[in-house]
Amino acid sequence: MRAYGEWRAFLKSYIEQVNRAMVTGKLDELTRAFWDAEDRRQEAVRWQREFAQLKSRRAVPLTAKISARPLQTQERGPNQVDVVLKLYQQLHYRHGDQPLQQQVSLTKKVSLQRINGKWGFQKQWEPSNLSPRGTAAHDGGQTGQIAYTEGFALQSGKEEQHTEHVQPAIPVVKGQGGGYDRLRAVLYADTHWDNPNPAYPYLEVDCTNFISQCLYAGGIPMIGTGNKSSGWWFRGWHENWSYSWAVANSLHRLLASGKAPMHAVRKSSPEELELGDVICYDFDGDGHWQHNTIVTGKDSNGMPLVNAHTTNSSKRYWEYKDSTAYTDNIKYDFFHIRGTV
Repeated sequence: MRAYGEWRAFLKSYIEQVNRAMVTGKLDELTRAFWDAEDRRQEAVRWQREFAQLKSRRAVPLTAKISARPLQTQERGPNQVDVVLKLYQQLHYRHGDQPLQQQVSLTKKVSLQRINGKWGFQKQWEPSNLSPRGTAAHDGGQTGQIAYTEGFALQSGKEEQHTEHVQPAIPVVKGQGGGYDRLRAVLYADTHWDNPNPAYPYLEVDCTNFISQCLYAGGIPMIGTGNKSSGWWFRGWHENWSYSWAVANSLHRLLASGKAPMHAVRKSSPEELELGDVICYDFDGDGHWQHNTIVTGKDSNGMPLVNAHTTNSSKRYWEYKDSTAYTDNIKYDFFHIRGTV
């Protein structure tokens, strides 16, 4: 029981350090928590990239709150424990005269080890394999990614709960301005960014399934063919949907074609996008598109803020330099959704 209390105290202290670092930009306390030198280096690079993104935007962090709740623990003796944590992160910052809030919700697995009476991270944090409802989304032989599960948010400070409410499905309304009601799509994205709609399965890799729901809520009509390799459609649970509905690379292919039902137009820069438009991400730059987001806001420079699933995100800066999936080879594709033409 003593070890149980010690590692929980270590995690709470680390989360408090993260909250401070998000505002001050001081990383030393964070990287010292990792035993392995390469893990310390990689963590430092990731944090430096995140702070550099804020600095380049001239964003001023005001307050940060990162809370974590152990969902599952496995003690491997008195000096080692694996913990699945539900993390909920909020960052309040100022951009110009504009107050903004970014939120991220995800589940990760951490391995802790006690050496010479001191607890630390045995290795970098990993996505959890605790399964959410639903299955992986894949296109033919394409592999799915490890799931980030839903749950809620060991607390830093008072014990507060990040509660998820089940909302009814937002009814589809007829689109405006070319068959696409952008505000309706954004309302859906803001309602369900961390509160999956029970009318749909929540997949292990849910980013594209979520974007398709947003587009549909905005009035983009389905094209139902019954063939998973064609059209854009959803007919219920048990993988009864087209690849383009739930697989990032397949939706990108449909958007890039400019064909129905989105009639998307590729834009050359993120500033050209409007609310309800879509950004696609090829993290490795190898031509295989792995992620999609929807524009739900703009900062004072007119740059997109996006919502997404898998790592559930609200009003996150579009570049994703704070993502563990980010590489220097990343490619983006920007799509303006026209709807019916």
